[in-house]
Amino acid sequence: MASLSRKPTMRRLFSRVSRFKRLPLGLEISLALLLKIVLLCLVWKFFFSAPQAKKMLVPMPHVEQHLLGRSHTASPTSRSKDSHDSAR
Repeated sequence: MASLSRKPTMRRLFSRVSRFKRLPLGLEISLALLLKIVLLCLVWKFFFSAPQAKKMLVPMPHVEQHLLGRSHTASPTSRSKDSHDSAR
């Protein structure tokens, strides 16, 4: 008898879910995009909004040198070594 009393509530639940399946395509896409934007904002806020070490500062020239590569104004022997390293 307990299973008979569950059927109407399950049907009501499925009817509620099926109501959301009948949304227009544009609205479904808009809701999906909105949900994704909210999730991306939450991920950014929790993981990327603040540095881990607040006192850790790196000088800008050091960052530029690391990202842009070494300058090639050194001696010819160091140039061949640099080109050999870049081939790896």
